[in-house]
Amino acid sequence: MSHVVVVGAGPAGAATAFLLARRGIQVTLLDQEPTFDRVFRGEGLMPCGLDALHQMGLGDSLEQIPSRVLTAWDFLVDRQRQMRVLEPQAQLAELTPRIVAQPALLKLMVEQAKRYPNFAFFPGWQVRDLLRKDDTVCGVRATHPHEVRDFPADIVIAADGRYSRLRKLAALSLNQAQTQFDVLWFKLPAPAELLQETAFTACLQWERQFAFYPSWDERLQIGWIVEKGQAKTLQGQDWIEAFAQAVPPSLAEHFRQQREQLEGPIFLDVIVGLCPQWIIPGLLLIGDAAHPMAPNRAQGINMALRDAIVITEWLSQIGGGRQAREPKR
Repeated sequence: MSHVVVVGAGPAGAATAFLLARRGIQVTLLDQEPTFDRVFRGEGLMPCGLDALHQMGLGDSLEQIPSRVLTAWDFLVDRQRQMRVLEPQAQLAELTPRIVAQPALLKLMVEQAKRYPNFAFFPGWQVRDLLRKDDTVCGVRATHPHEVRDFPADIVIAADGRYSRLRKLAALSLNQAQTQFDVLWFKLPAPAELLQETAFTACLQWERQFAFYPSWDERLQIGWIVEKGQAKTLQGQDWIEAFAQAVPPSLAEHFRQQREQLEGPIFLDVIVGLCPQWIIPGLLLIGDAAHPMAPNRAQGINMALRDAIVITEWLSQIGGGRQAREPKR
């Protein structure tokens, strides 16, 4: 195996491309978006994801990325805090969960990969089809404004997310589990008192459930739980008042004062599933393309990073990967 094409520069794809390049394998990374300057919601790195980054040698680089260390989990019922669970920071040390800026994390991994001469990144290229020879995938055909190009490969890694185009082109099925909820995401400036720590707060009432936390950008990330398929029925909802009625009075007042600063909602169609088959000759699914996950405890990004480690080790063993030449400084 001399050349791998990775499709999708999310956490799974960017990490896999970096690790394979470091092993000396020729890697081409394609992503349909021209930049990383867009909205990402996978911000929570849990111990398993942080451990993966440390295994990649990127643990110390996390200090270069805007982030906040998670300190506690609060649970409010009818506006009153009923329980608080502190993160065991002393025991977890560098593996204490943290909220990170995903665009900065992706940029970091791609920049690390660019240090190797056997890596190439093509942002803004959208895969349209698979290239095949007999019954084996041997690359992809992608388009860029005013250009069509074939990218040959010994193996194609599909890291193109829950709605994976490559999964469909490969006719690989996804066994979806029944899910009972979707999520509406919002952003709002955080009050000063909530920025003194980083607590994940769940707000529970009979008629509403949502959660929020102060994110890396010092704004509240708010996730409103809605019954599956019912998001459209909430059009016209007074969201600020809905939030305010489920939090303590002082915080409710802050929500009302920041009404004009509310961003959202952004709809997340929650998909949970598993592909019974991840591979056909010449193509491999990873990350959400193979196993889309619910947003609970941000496991998607963490499992994606662990996928990258396992896949890199496997491909290196079967493909004769070697340590790359000294990276460019």
